[in-house]
Amino acid sequence: MLAKTSFGFEDILADELEKLGATNLLKVTRAVTFDADLELMYKVNLWSRVSLRILKPLKSFPAGSEQQLYDEVKKIDWSEFLSVEETLAVDGVVSNSALNHSLYVALKTKDAIVDQFREKTGRRPSVDTAHPKIRINVHISKDVANISLDSSGESLHKRGYRNQTGEAPINETLAAGMVLLSGWDKKSPLIELNPFGQLPILEDGDVVVRNSQTILVYVARKWGGEAWLPTDAISLARVAQWLMVAENEIARGPGDARLHDKFGYKLDVAQARDNAKRILSIFEAHLAQNEWLALGRPTIADIACMPYIALGHEGGVPLDPYPAVAAWVSRVKKLPGFIGMPAI
Repeated sequence: MLAKTSFGFEDILADELEKLGATNLLKVTRAVTFDADLELMYKVNLWSRVSLRILKPLKSFPAGSEQQLYDEVKKIDWSEFLSVEETLAVDGVVSNSALNHSLYVALKTKDAIVDQFREKTGRRPSVDTAHPKIRINVHISKDVANISLDSSGESLHKRGYRNQTGEAPINETLAAGMVLLSGWDKKSPLIELNPFGQLPILEDGDVVVRNSQTILVYVARKWGGEAWLPTDAISLARVAQWLMVAENEIARGPGDARLHDKFGYKLDVAQARDNAKRILSIFEAHLAQNEWLALGRPTIADIACMPYIALGHEGGVPLDPYPAVAAWVSRVKKLPGFIGMPAI
């Protein structure tokens, strides 16, 4: 089995799986592999706090082209897992590969599966993205594909899913991992650290800092020197105005669209996508003339604004119409020390 998690949570996930009864644990980037029977698979899905999905690997093979992917997927006997009357869904994830579009990878995988059924029976199973009989995960990294069955269905952070939310909510699995890493004594309530009861929070000795943009300012000023947050009035103002854009226009545009599509939030997604198109048009015009947002070098303005924009495709806001914005995202990802997250 393979349990997927967020970057940096591999150690706490391995500890959690071991306590649940898993054996032969192996930590890899953003995941832990382990041995489990059917009972333990269900147990991990039920009780793991930091797992995102529990996958059952089926096959691994080179996939440097769409034809190679199609041919290898088609070699799997899919009749072992579903019938022509049943439904399927395919999720794709790609990184550092010739095939670099996750939706297209999912589509080609689906085509190979249904074509196999059509050639054998003259009929094909249907796609149901909401409630499929089986959900298939295809992950391609460095031109190597891994095909797995997804035993979890939706992402595990959605268990007992929220009906209401506050401003800038955090993924529940990510929140659980942060609590576990913090060494919280399970006595001191969050409200003592932040009277608003919200995350993220940064504790640095006796200093407690809340809000993403404020944390960026604190970290940059304490450890980054002039490079990430300048002190002269003009440069500082130029950085600060983009921090406000990240907190407002970006959050209410691509941020809200992603919350609706990926996490099921009840909000006006049409308005969110309109907001996203407007702000991305402004970004496109600016970045067509400038490599970075605020100054002639990267600053925390770029760090604050990039994530929700890069994740816009998860909310129906792809960057294809905005080549200058896409190029800027690539530049940010190439900065020394950059650590990504799923889908970026």
